[in-house]
Amino acid sequence: KGKVAFSQNCSACHGAEGLGNGIAAGALNPKPKDLTDKNFQKSVTDKKLFDFIKNGCASCKSTMMPSFSLTLSDQEISNITSYIRAIAK
Repeated sequence: KGKVAFSQNCSACHGAEGLGNGIAAGALNPKPKDLTDKNFQKSVTDKKLFDFIKNGCASCKSTMMPSFSLTLSDQEISNITSYIRAIAK
């Protein structure tokens, strides 16, 4: 379920495998995170990752991550969070 939700909502920026190389990535500044990066994986808790997907960070200078609170349920966000953890392994 997480893979499907990721594919539908995240892959345009983060790429099919979470490498930050999606079709929209070239037009973004800053570039999307490589979600498979070990340093990224270690630096963010599941709760923080969940909150980031849900709420985005429009005021952050290091990202263009939008909020998905109006388009994804908490369960879908949780599934995506689990998928992001799985693709790093």
